[in-house]
Amino acid sequence: MELSGTVCCTLVALLLASTLYAGETAGATALPLRGAVSNQPAKTWEWAMLSGNGSIPETVNNCLAFAWKGTLDLLPALPDAMPKGCLRGILVRGQMKIDRLQWDKPAGAVQLDLTSGAAQTVTLRLPQAAAIQSLKVARGAATVKDSPRGPNCREVSLPKGETVSLAVRF
Repeated sequence: MELSGTVCCTLVALLLASTLYAGETAGATALPLRGAVSNQPAKTWEWAMLSGNGSIPETVNNCLAFAWKGTLDLLPALPDAMPKGCLRGILVRGQMKIDRLQWDKPAGAVQLDLTSGAAQTVTLRLPQAAAIQSLKVARGAATVKDSPRGPNCREVSLPKGETVSLAVRF
């Protein structure tokens, strides 16, 4: 599969935006980043190695869920074209599996089914503009407490090997 240079640049920019935690402004962030990379048509192997087998799904996954050093970002770079959706069965760093991530941005709701391979406490974080109004454990033995990192974060203690369901309102 060969993608145009513009499409490749946009996908790389979205991946960078999600990795750099650009939040809901990822689309706006992607355009200048894309221009900085290249707007010229190119074969994907020449500069980005984007493929339908790995890079494109990884880019989409990172726009929806990204884990790093004890923080699980939900919808860190949600494209405007995806105000509602559902993602199932992805692994993220920190020995966590997202069994289901369902979101409805206009309604301010996220449902998350998560299984941890280790007993651990993680910071669950939404984009900065999305202050968490409530986070409830719908199923499982997880516990939730406020986070000193801001109104868009909560500390969630996850049990090992048990799927927990979390209901987030923002």
